[in-house]
Amino acid sequence: AGAASAELDRARSLVLAHFCGSHAPDWEVIWTAGATASLRLVAEHFQFCGRSALLMPSACHTSVLGMRGPASGRGATCRCADRPGDLLRLAAQATEAAEAEAAEAEVEPAAGSEAAAGAGAEAEARAVHHLAVLPVECNLTGDVSDIRAASAGLAQLGTGRGGTWWLMLDAAKAAATGPLHLHASGAALCAVSFYKLFGSPTGLGALLVRRDALRLLRKDSRHGYFGGGSVAAALPHPLSSPPAAPPHAPRDDQNGCGGGGSDAGGSDAGGSDAGG
Repeated sequence: AGAASAELDRARSLVLAHFCGSHAPDWEVIWTAGATASLRLVAEHFQFCGRSALLMPSACHTSVLGMRGPASGRGATCRCADRPGDLLRLAAQATEAAEAEAAEAEVEPAAGSEAAAGAGAEAEARAVHHLAVLPVECNLTGDVSDIRAASAGLAQLGTGRGGTWWLMLDAAKAAATGPLHLHASGAALCAVSFYKLFGSPTGLGALLVRRDALRLLRKDSRHGYFGGGSVAAALPHPLSSPPAAPPHAPRDDQNGCGGGGSDAGGSDAGGSDAGG
């Protein structure tokens, strides 16, 4: 077990060094069953709410389009951008809509330190997070997305009542054809497939997450499946399953979120595969 853990840590360090360079300490690796599993994990655990938005280009892999199901199930608005410039326009519209809704629901907080603390906690619980998912390179055409422009445009939308935008990259194709510098991209999450990098093994990929974005992938133990060492204890009466406290940030998809299958044979949407 000790040798296996050491090899796993070494593999993690190599992956972070390759994609993050000197900024490796700012990132974490979550092992998954492939790029599809990484995308599914984010779709099912990202903190979407009724004022959130999920955006993606129309020309993207089926696995990216499939993120709309879990997101819309929690009330998020899902839109596809037909042209590169449309994504930022749709993001601005979603931000304005969320800000307007927040203004309508705004209540003046009560006086007093306890009331202020309670208001702060309530504000955190009401925080709105939006997600934009972009393929770095299209499998079908080889077109490369202007990731830096998209990241800069999303950052300009601010982090106020209209919500905070986070950028996720589908790098399954791009990671196999050239260098990918995650820090320079401005992205907070990235899905990769080792099958597409090396040709084997199948069923192995990773979700790279910037550490400040790990909090966005909280699991809801009230509704989610658990197994293995992902909980501290499992009590049948009463029904209770407190999550395990890992020695560091979560590193693998222990609950089988990769059940959607390996990305070795992912299908395309509308004849276009943008890199899932």
